[in-house]
Amino acid sequence: MRKFTTLPLSDPLFETFVWGTFSDQERALPVPTLNSFTAHHQTTFEIQRADQIATPPFFRKWAQIFKLNRGLLPAVTVLHILARAEAEHLVWNPLLASISLVGLICLVVGMSLRLDFNDHLSSWDRMTSVGQNLRPLQKGWTTAIATKNWSLFYLLAGAFCGLPVLVLGDASLIVIALLTVASVVVVSFQKLGRHYRLVSEVSVFLLMGPLLSVGFAAAIGLPLSGWILAQGILVGWFAALLVHLKSYSQLMVSSQLRLTNSMTIMGFEKGNLLLQFWLLVFAVMLVLDHLIFGQLHWALTFAFVGTVLTGIGIRSLRRIRSPLGSNFNRTLRQVRQLGFVLIAIWILESVGYLLLADLQ
Repeated sequence: MRKFTTLPLSDPLFETFVWGTFSDQERALPVPTLNSFTAHHQTTFEIQRADQIATPPFFRKWAQIFKLNRGLLPAVTVLHILARAEAEHLVWNPLLASISLVGLICLVVGMSLRLDFNDHLSSWDRMTSVGQNLRPLQKGWTTAIATKNWSLFYLLAGAFCGLPVLVLGDASLIVIALLTVASVVVVSFQKLGRHYRLVSEVSVFLLMGPLLSVGFAAAIGLPLSGWILAQGILVGWFAALLVHLKSYSQLMVSSQLRLTNSMTIMGFEKGNLLLQFWLLVFAVMLVLDHLIFGQLHWALTFAFVGTVLTGIGIRSLRRIRSPLGSNFNRTLRQVRQLGFVLIAIWILESVGYLLLADLQ
C-alpha cells in the first residue's frame, strides 16, 4: 500500500523530507505540482523504503545522477583542439592537458549536481518534470544532502586541479580563471531558476564556449589562434541554443514566476523566431568556420547537411501553434537532436584529424 504525507512549507519536518535526512531507511519522494511557489505552499511526499526503490543498472544510474551527458560539449572542444594540434604538429603539454581534463570533468559534474540540488530545494524540478522525465532526486536514487556534498567535492576538486595549471601555464590563465569562477557562481550558486535566467544564458555561452576553448588551449601551451576562438564561439552558441530550447519548453512556468530570460522577454511567437534564428546562425557559422580555418570538403559537407537539417528544424518550429499542443515538446526534442547530428559530424572531423596525424 502506497503511503503519502502532505506537509506545508512551515512544518519543521518539511526541510528534512526535502533534504532526505528524515530517515536512513526511507525516502520521501516529492510529487510533481504546479503550486510550489504559492503563499500557502504544500508538498505531497510519497514515502518509500530506500531498498525497494527501483533503479537502473549501476553505470546508468550514476551516469544520470552525475549528468555525464552534460560533458559531451566540453569533450567535443577538448577532442577537436587536441586532434587539430596533433594534425598540425603543434607542441602541447600532455601533463597539463591531463590535469586540465580532470579538472574540467570535475567542474562539469559539480555544476550539474549543484543545479539539480538547487532545483530540488526550490521545487523547480517538481513544477517542470513529470512522468518519465523525473530526475534522479525525484526518483529517490539519491538524496539532496548527498547531492550537495558531492557537488561541493567535485567543484573543489576542479578548482584544485586548476592550481598547477595556473602556476605552470600562461599568465593570461589568471584572467580566464577569474571569469570562469564568476560564471560558475552565476550559474550554480544563485536563487531559484537563476540558471534559466538571462544572465546565465551569457554565462553558459562563455563557460562552454570561449572560456573553455581559449582556456584549455592556453593551459596546454598552445598559442591563441583564430580557429581556437572560433571553436569556442561555435560550441558556446550551441550550448546557448540548448538553454533556449529548455527555456522555451518551460515558458509558461517561467512566465508565472516572472523569471527574466530571452524567452519570457520575447514571448511565445518571437521566442519561436529566436530559436529558428539561433539554429540557422549555428549552421552558417559551422560552414564559415571551415571555409576560413578548415578544409573545403568539410565546409561543403556542413553546407549540405546543415542546409537539410536546418530546413527540417525551422519547418518543424514553424508548425508549433501553442505550448499546450501535443507536438510542442516533441518538436523541441527533434530540433535538439538535429543540432547534435551536426555535432556528431564535427566529432567525425576530429577523428579524421587524429587519423591524419597517425599517417604523417
